[in-house]
Amino acid sequence: IFSYIIRTNGVKGLYKGLEAKLLQTVLTAALMFLCYEKIAAFVFHIMGVSHPLCNTKAA
Repeated sequence: IFSYIIRTNGVKGLYKGLEAKLLQTVLTAALMFLCYEKIAAFVFHIMGVSHPLCNTKAA
């Protein structure tokens, strides 16, 4: 399969579709991070914790 792709499209053909998959991965990670931050902020608000990181101790 690799030799066929290289013969017909060149080495550049091996990377066809990479931009779309990379964009999908980045957008999915950003959305998951946003959801995590919003849910964590909501949970801390419900628990009455104003600054959750100020109670952590340095390593």
